[in-house]
Amino acid sequence: MRRSGARPPTIRRLADPGMRLSEYSCGITRGPLFSSRARNAVEMRPFRPVDAPACLAIFDSNVPPFFLPSERDEFAAFLAEPGGTYLVGAIDERVIACGGYWLLPHAPVAALTWGMVHREYHRQGLGRELLQHRLAALRQQPGLVAVVLQTSQHSAPFFLRAGFVVEEVRPDGYGPGLDDIRLRLPLA
Repeated sequence: MRRSGARPPTIRRLADPGMRLSEYSCGITRGPLFSSRARNAVEMRPFRPVDAPACLAIFDSNVPPFFLPSERDEFAAFLAEPGGTYLVGAIDERVIACGGYWLLPHAPVAALTWGMVHREYHRQGLGRELLQHRLAALRQQPGLVAVVLQTSQHSAPFFLRAGFVVEEVRPDGYGPGLDDIRLRLPLA
Protein backbone atom coordinates (compact mmCIF):
# COMPACT_ATOMS: atom_id res chain seq x y z
CA MET A 1 0.00 0.00 0.00
CA ARG A 2 0.91 3.63 -0.29
CA ARG A 3 1.79 4.28 3.31
CA SER A 4 3.76 2.60 6.04
CA GLY A 5 3.07 2.91 9.73
CA ALA A 6 0.28 4.87 11.31
CA ARG A 7 -0.98 8.25 10.11
CA PRO A 8 0.21 11.14 12.25
CA PRO A 9 -2.75 11.79 14.56
CA THR A 10 -2.73 15.55 14.04
CA ILE A 11 -3.14 15.45 10.27
CA ARG A 12 -6.91 15.09 10.73
CA ARG A 13 -6.99 18.80 11.60
CA LEU A 14 -6.49 19.43 7.88
CA ALA A 15 -10.12 18.49 7.37
CA ASP A 16 -11.32 22.03 8.04
CA PRO A 17 -11.79 23.65 4.60
CA GLY A 18 -9.84 26.86 4.11
CA MET A 19 -7.52 26.19 7.03
CA ARG A 20 -4.02 27.59 6.69
CA LEU A 21 -0.89 26.12 8.18
CA SER A 22 -0.61 28.95 10.71
CA GLU A 23 -4.08 28.18 12.08
CA TYR A 24 -3.28 24.81 13.58
CA SER A 25 -0.40 22.90 15.07
CA CYS A 26 0.54 19.67 13.36
CA GLY A 27 4.17 19.40 14.39
CA ILE A 28 5.52 21.06 11.27
CA THR A 29 8.71 22.96 11.89
CA ARG A 30 8.09 26.67 12.29
CA GLY A 31 10.29 29.30 10.73
CA PRO A 32 10.81 30.40 7.14
CA LEU A 33 8.46 28.88 4.61
CA PHE A 34 11.32 26.97 3.06
CA SER A 35 15.01 26.70 3.74
CA SER A 36 17.55 26.40 0.97
CA ARG A 37 20.31 23.85 1.13
CA ALA A 38 23.56 23.73 -0.79
CA ARG A 39 23.28 21.57 -3.91
CA ASN A 40 24.13 21.44 -7.58
CA ALA A 41 22.10 23.58 -9.97
CA VAL A 42 18.89 22.00 -11.21
CA GLU A 43 18.07 22.38 -14.88
CA MET A 44 14.31 22.53 -15.47
CA ARG A 45 13.29 21.51 -18.98
CA PRO A 46 10.33 20.04 -20.86
CA PHE A 47 9.73 16.31 -20.50
CA ARG A 48 10.82 14.15 -23.46
CA PRO A 49 9.71 10.54 -24.07
CA VAL A 50 13.27 9.39 -23.38
CA ASP A 51 12.79 10.70 -19.79
CA ALA A 52 10.00 8.19 -19.04
CA PRO A 53 12.23 5.49 -17.45
CA ALA A 54 13.85 8.08 -15.16
CA CYS A 55 10.42 9.44 -14.18
CA LEU A 56 9.20 5.91 -13.40
CA ALA A 57 12.33 5.39 -11.26
CA ILE A 58 11.44 8.59 -9.38
CA PHE A 59 7.94 7.23 -8.86
CA ASP A 60 9.30 3.88 -7.65
CA SER A 61 11.58 5.61 -5.15
CA ASN A 62 8.50 7.18 -3.54
CA VAL A 63 6.49 3.93 -3.11
CA PRO A 64 5.50 3.91 -0.26
CA PRO A 65 4.37 6.21 1.31
CA PHE A 66 3.70 8.86 -1.34
CA PHE A 67 2.23 6.61 -4.05
CA LEU A 68 0.50 3.26 -4.22
CA PRO A 69 2.17 0.58 -6.33
CA SER A 70 -1.12 0.33 -8.24
CA GLU A 71 -0.73 3.95 -9.42
CA ARG A 72 2.39 3.12 -11.46
CA ASP A 73 0.43 2.01 -14.53
CA GLU A 74 -1.61 5.22 -14.44
CA PHE A 75 1.58 7.29 -14.25
CA ALA A 76 3.19 5.30 -17.09
CA ALA A 77 0.10 5.93 -19.26
CA PHE A 78 0.29 9.63 -18.40
CA LEU A 79 3.97 9.71 -19.46
CA ALA A 80 3.06 8.09 -22.78
CA GLU A 81 0.74 11.03 -23.50
CA PRO A 82 1.30 13.81 -20.98
CA GLY A 83 -1.46 16.38 -20.98
CA GLY A 84 -0.65 20.03 -20.51
CA THR A 85 2.92 20.95 -19.65
CA TYR A 86 5.19 18.36 -18.04
CA LEU A 87 8.72 19.15 -16.88
CA VAL A 88 11.74 17.36 -15.51
CA GLY A 89 14.47 18.65 -13.23
CA ALA A 90 17.97 17.34 -13.83
CA ILE A 91 21.27 17.62 -12.00
CA ASP A 92 24.30 16.87 -14.15
CA GLU A 93 21.88 15.45 -16.77
CA ARG A 94 20.35 12.97 -14.28
CA VAL A 95 16.58 13.42 -14.07
CA ILE A 96 15.75 13.66 -10.35
CA ALA A 97 12.36 15.43 -10.36
CA CYS A 98 9.28 15.74 -12.54
CA GLY A 99 5.96 17.53 -12.42
CA GLY A 100 3.57 19.47 -14.56
CA TYR A 101 0.37 21.39 -14.87
CA TRP A 102 -2.57 21.84 -17.17
CA LEU A 103 -5.17 24.54 -17.62
CA LEU A 104 -8.75 23.53 -16.97
CA PRO A 105 -10.69 24.06 -20.20
CA HIS A 106 -13.77 25.82 -18.81
CA ALA A 107 -12.47 27.58 -15.70
CA PRO A 108 -9.76 30.12 -14.90
CA VAL A 109 -7.95 27.43 -12.88
CA ALA A 110 -4.87 25.25 -13.42
CA ALA A 111 -4.13 21.85 -11.87
CA LEU A 112 -0.72 20.55 -10.85
CA THR A 113 0.06 17.05 -12.13
CA TRP A 114 2.29 14.21 -10.95
CA GLY A 115 4.91 16.25 -9.07
CA MET A 116 7.68 14.26 -7.37
CA VAL A 117 11.36 14.27 -6.46
CA HIS A 118 13.54 11.17 -6.28
CA ARG A 119 13.68 10.04 -2.66
CA GLU A 120 17.51 10.40 -2.59
CA TYR A 121 16.98 14.14 -3.12
CA HIS A 122 14.18 14.80 -0.61
CA ARG A 123 14.57 17.66 1.87
CA GLN A 124 17.06 19.56 -0.28
CA GLY A 125 14.71 22.23 -1.61
CA LEU A 126 14.14 20.54 -4.98
CA GLY A 127 10.41 20.03 -4.48
CA ARG A 128 10.12 23.71 -3.62
CA GLU A 129 12.09 24.62 -6.73
CA LEU A 130 9.87 22.42 -8.92
CA LEU A 131 6.74 23.94 -7.37
CA GLN A 132 8.01 27.52 -7.71
CA HIS A 133 8.96 26.92 -11.35
CA ARG A 134 5.46 25.68 -12.17
CA LEU A 135 3.73 28.45 -10.22
CA ALA A 136 5.85 31.13 -11.91
CA ALA A 137 4.78 29.81 -15.32
CA LEU A 138 1.14 29.70 -14.25
CA ARG A 139 1.23 33.27 -12.91
CA GLN A 140 2.05 34.36 -16.47
CA GLN A 141 -1.26 32.94 -17.75
CA PRO A 142 -3.77 35.77 -18.23
CA GLY A 143 -6.99 35.43 -16.26
CA LEU A 144 -5.86 32.48 -14.14
CA VAL A 145 -7.22 32.86 -10.60
CA ALA A 146 -6.17 29.65 -8.80
CA VAL A 147 -4.11 26.48 -8.85
CA VAL A 148 -5.53 23.21 -7.51
CA LEU A 149 -4.10 19.81 -6.74
CA GLN A 150 -4.91 16.51 -5.11
CA THR A 151 -2.44 14.95 -2.68
CA SER A 152 -2.29 12.82 0.45
CA GLN A 153 -1.57 13.60 4.07
CA HIS A 154 2.11 12.83 3.39
CA SER A 155 2.57 15.79 1.03
CA ALA A 156 -0.18 18.19 2.12
CA PRO A 157 1.95 19.99 4.76
CA PHE A 158 4.52 20.88 2.08
CA PHE A 159 1.84 22.57 -0.03
CA LEU A 160 0.24 24.27 2.97
CA ARG A 161 3.59 25.89 3.77
CA ALA A 162 3.58 27.24 0.21
CA GLY A 163 0.21 28.97 0.76
CA PHE A 164 -2.28 26.37 -0.45
CA VAL A 165 -5.49 25.93 1.56
CA VAL A 166 -7.56 22.80 2.11
CA GLU A 167 -10.78 22.60 0.11
CA GLU A 168 -11.77 19.03 0.84
CA VAL A 169 -10.53 15.89 2.57
CA ARG A 170 -11.76 12.48 1.46
CA PRO A 171 -10.74 10.01 4.16
CA ASP A 172 -9.26 6.86 2.64
CA GLY A 173 -9.73 8.43 -0.81
CA TYR A 174 -6.67 6.70 -2.25
CA GLY A 175 -6.99 3.54 -0.18
CA PRO A 176 -7.26 2.44 3.45
CA GLY A 177 -5.50 4.98 5.65
CA LEU A 178 -4.54 7.24 2.75
CA ASP A 179 -6.59 10.40 2.42
CA ASP A 180 -7.29 12.34 -0.78
CA ILE A 181 -6.69 15.98 0.17
CA ARG A 182 -7.77 18.65 -2.31
CA LEU A 183 -5.88 21.93 -2.08
CA ARG A 184 -6.19 25.33 -3.73
CA LEU A 185 -3.83 28.29 -4.11
CA PRO A 186 -5.50 31.59 -4.97
CA LEU A 187 -3.34 33.57 -7.40
CA ALA A 188 -4.97 36.96 -6.84
